[in-house]
Amino acid sequence: MEYENRTARFVCHICCVFPDGKRIDCEENSEGRIIFECKGDGDFGYDPVFLNEEYGLTFAQMDMETKNEVSHRGKAVRTFADIFASTNVDIIQ
Repeated sequence: MEYENRTARFVCHICCVFPDGKRIDCEENSEGRIIFECKGDGDFGYDPVFLNEEYGLTFAQMDMETKNEVSHRGKAVRTFADIFASTNVDIIQ
């Protein structure tokens, strides 16, 4: 069966607004394809049918470390942490 019309994308957007009015926005995504049958032990949402083509595995087949490396959420949290670390914000008023 053809996968050409089954592209998919998970997206995670993080927005944090601080008391001083400064704001951090970041967005990351994971590209993949929707497969025709569930694969893997992880049974969360679309994980069993979302194929990460780089690894050739669904998110449900990946160990947690690998999934966090390639997932939209893992990427977004790392991006947010990098931006936050370089931002001069007053988080306590």
